Amino acid sequence: MIETNATTNAVTASSNAVQGGVRILDSSTTAPTIAVPPANATDWWMWFWVAAILGTFIFLWRKGHLAALKNYVGETRVQLSKCSWPTRLELWHHTVIVLVSTILLGLFTVMADFIVKVGVWDFMLR
Repeated sequence: MIETNATTNAVTASSNAVQGGVRILDSSTTAPTIAVPPANATDWWMWFWVAAILGTFIFLWRKGHLAALKNYVGETRVQLSKCSWPTRLELWHHTVIVLVSTILLGLFTVMADFIVKVGVWDFMLR
């Protein structure tokens, strides 16, 4: 229930109320007050971005950049169709080789670090 005082324009509410785009909560609720911008400000920014995107599209179209992009994508598709792609089995084998190599290199790095730690810091600097 919303009551309005005509002299001060104050709104008191027994439940949530909206006045001028701002949610007003009564003191019994614990939720924070959320400020919402007026609808006309949001509409203005939306139309601004629509016009900016449309203007950019028209500019790129008139300068021929969109046609160049279309040609680039077409030529890329032709070149990719000429490539020889690995089979699923070849791809699996190459993936296993990369993973095993990575693990071996990691183990080598850990062992080299341990040897340097023991050899230099513990043995030589005593």
